[in-house]
Amino acid sequence: MPSTRSRWMSVVALALSTTLLASCGDEGGAAGDDSQTLRFAYVTTEDSPHGQVLSWWLDEVEARTNGELTFERYWNATLLKADEMVEGLEDGRVDIAQIQPTSYGAKEFVATNVAEVPFISSNFPAVSAALAELSGDPDGEIRREWNAKGMEPLSWQVTAGGTLSTTDPVAGVADLKGLRLRSIGRPAQVLTAVDANPIQLAAGEIYGSIDRGLIDGVFGVPFGYAEPLKFPEVAKYYTATGVGVSTANALAMSVDRWESLTDEQRDIMREVSAEVPAKLAEVEPTFNDKSCALIKEVGGTTSVFSDAEMNKLADISGSAIESSWIADANDGGVDGDALIAAYRTAVSAAVEAQFPDFELPEAECVTD
Repeated sequence: MPSTRSRWMSVVALALSTTLLASCGDEGGAAGDDSQTLRFAYVTTEDSPHGQVLSWWLDEVEARTNGELTFERYWNATLLKADEMVEGLEDGRVDIAQIQPTSYGAKEFVATNVAEVPFISSNFPAVSAALAELSGDPDGEIRREWNAKGMEPLSWQVTAGGTLSTTDPVAGVADLKGLRLRSIGRPAQVLTAVDANPIQLAAGEIYGSIDRGLIDGVFGVPFGYAEPLKFPEVAKYYTATGVGVSTANALAMSVDRWESLTDEQRDIMREVSAEVPAKLAEVEPTFNDKSCALIKEVGGTTSVFSDAEMNKLADISGSAIESSWIADANDGGVDGDALIAAYRTAVSAAVEAQFPDFELPEAECVTD
């Protein structure tokens, strides 16, 4: 029969073993469990072009990690509004979210907003690839800008240049004068330069404002969003002006949450993110087709500014807006001339190597 001392030692050993096992499992559940559920937030619908790409990204990460990473998905600003996303990542209300730099002012994300400088490119998948290249440099201005805010940029959601959607046809620059157009960011500066009137409205207010005659249309919302937002019901004319992409949004994580992942999980996220530009090029045309169909259904038209009108618009507003961005960048400690040169080079390389066949959606939608 075991001695009292032996029985006591056995009890102590069992207690110590139990304590060690429990402490090993505190961070992930069972010992060695790297599973996490992350809260994801986006300000608009899953059925939008960006929503579809983001949904695909989330699905792919879940699949490629074999379910180690899963996502609670909050669409339509049900968790946070656009201008709350950065703070929400910082304080842990959300773990991963699409950030819209235009919601925070021109100088808050000044390096990132190089993509807003007009008349560089409307080739949105190439812009997405270029931003991925630039932000992938750990010593680059864009990456440093996001890391300084406690965020890790993962992928870049960019859409074709915002179309001009109006209640009356616009054939050239002269027709823009006096128009009341919802617009935000640097595209609004283009309108100011040609004596149009940019008006800031939330996306949900655009349809009703056009319908009631409070504004004459909208400038900067991509063509593919026209059908989901039902714009052709109130604005029948769609014009490509050659201004270029209107904004660049990033899917981002808090740095703390990013660093809590395993190396393999981070590699998988990088792998999926690298496929985003091609996915954008695949998904957005399906939405462009739906917008085109609705425009035709209501008797609307699409058109593209002539080269002469595009050049006129660029001559009036382009250099001044670019100079303004460079000044903002320099004020923020960013070498604006160097960054915009690097951006142009990266976009040109992506166009040539990956997306040489891009066409403006307004040109592809042939209307009588």
